[in-house]
Amino acid sequence: MKRGLGELAEPYHEGEAGRYSKLGAALTIAGAAAVAGAGGRSRLAAMAGGAMLATGALAERFSIFRAGFQSAADPRYVVGPQRARIDRGETRGAARKSAKLGAEPPAA
Repeated sequence: MKRGLGELAEPYHEGEAGRYSKLGAALTIAGAAAVAGAGGRSRLAAMAGGAMLATGALAERFSIFRAGFQSAADPRYVVGPQRARIDRGETRGAARKSAKLGAEPPAA
């Protein structure tokens, strides 16, 4: 998902969302290592690893949630992509007099 967004993925890596993303990745890796390493021999290790995996997944979800707020607060991520689509002719903007799409002219 983050690779497909290109420069629009910045909020996933910066600020509060970036911190949650890094925390989630670290917890997921640590939990997987705990489960794989000692999970079969120790019930405590399996429970701790499972808890770390669940907490890591929760942190990743919260990272995406926070990134939405960060991107909505910055016009570069809201207005920029809309203007780019209008300039490419994929959609019509409110100020456009005629469509680049080759369809019928807008109704007056």
